[in-house]
Amino acid sequence: MIDDEESRAIDFTNYFVGDLDAAGKSGEVNYKVTDAALGDHKIAIKAWDVFNNPAMQISYFTVVNSGDIVLKDVVNYPNPFSSNTTFLFQHNITEPIDVKIKVYTVAGRLIKVIEEYSIIDKYVKIDWDGRDQDGSQIANGTYLYKVIIKSIDGKSNQNVLGKLAVYR
Repeated sequence: MIDDEESRAIDFTNYFVGDLDAAGKSGEVNYKVTDAALGDHKIAIKAWDVFNNPAMQISYFTVVNSGDIVLKDVVNYPNPFSSNTTFLFQHNITEPIDVKIKVYTVAGRLIKVIEEYSIIDKYVKIDWDGRDQDGSQIANGTYLYKVIIKSIDGKSNQNVLGKLAVYR
């Protein structure tokens, strides 16, 4: 079921392909959702094993226009931090991306630029040692950051703003 619409439930039986030598105990379903509107959606999948025991799994997905970049779950962890933190985010681009993270004071002064190139992971982790461009530890307080991702060809880009805190 997509978006809890029981009247539009989909039977995946004909889309199931069992794993070799698994006797129907494992496999995968290949089904292309074609009529979902743009935006966030929920899918609930119910399956039965060879002994007729049911199981249910719920997942979420987002439908976007072809070519649109989605940058999600942008955080830094730990936050607040004392000496170092890691910026984490997910994206939907299938080609490598370039990442730039700009860290600002709350007054808007740029204190650090972190750049990573040709990242192929969809779930990105970038470490930062909590030092400014001059190599000095930044002071306690609140800071703003901007994560900017760009496709290698430069045609697509997206950015998200966030807030971090330093506490020693």
